[in-house]
Amino acid sequence: MNISLTKQNASRVYFLMILLVAPLYMTNGFNNTHADGIYVGVIIGGGCFALLLLHMYLEMKLSKEQLESIFKRVFWVYIVVAVLCCLGAIVWAVKNYDMNFLNRRGLLWFIAVDGFFTQELPQQIIGVGPGCIDAISMDYYFEIEEAYGAFYFIENAHNDILEYLFTTGLLGAIAYLGIYLSVIVSFVRSLIKNENLEGIELYATIGLVGYMAQSLMNGPHPLTTAMFFVLLTIYRGSKLRKSQISNLT
Repeated sequence: MNISLTKQNASRVYFLMILLVAPLYMTNGFNNTHADGIYVGVIIGGGCFALLLLHMYLEMKLSKEQLESIFKRVFWVYIVVAVLCCLGAIVWAVKNYDMNFLNRRGLLWFIAVDGFFTQELPQQIIGVGPGCIDAISMDYYFEIEEAYGAFYFIENAHNDILEYLFTTGLLGAIAYLGIYLSVIVSFVRSLIKNENLEGIELYATIGLVGYMAQSLMNGPHPLTTAMFFVLLTIYRGSKLRKSQISNLT
């Protein structure tokens, strides 16, 4: 069944759910971080569930025109709130950063960045080689032993962008980050231009944004990275199909 969603109705809700669900992936890095005994993930997950129930209730009680009017008013409010939350998270991270930051991810990120800047210019451009972070990180053996204990080997930097910056250089990191930005910009542009969004495109975008969010806290893994490119292929295929249909009509 071909599902088509327009900007004024469900796509707004799903996009807002993305803004709420994405930070849930990021809370994986906080582990036991909670406020007043309540886990952050419970609050975010409960908020997503409440939003879904609210959407279902409004669809049953209100007309399409009324729904469009409501979503038109709240859409940009959520965008502003999401941007402010991201900026707040960045400020908090900068103020609280140390080697133990987010369950010792601060150390892993330091190794990736410091290792990048200590390389020669050719390695900074093309990288030291995919999957070589474990070997290069042995230069930080004593720091790793102090944080994790003896005989601990780092498999990744727990951040996709920093991992690729170190192992594939500036070229690889810029190319990978370009994929992230192109997906986000394309989806937001579709919403702003009031384009019809096919269900498969929307669902692939949700999966891609979810992967991007968790990749800030977890490093690349053969299974998850493969799934990322599968979703990317589905997303791009849907965009090309829409373009071909538009040209025929």
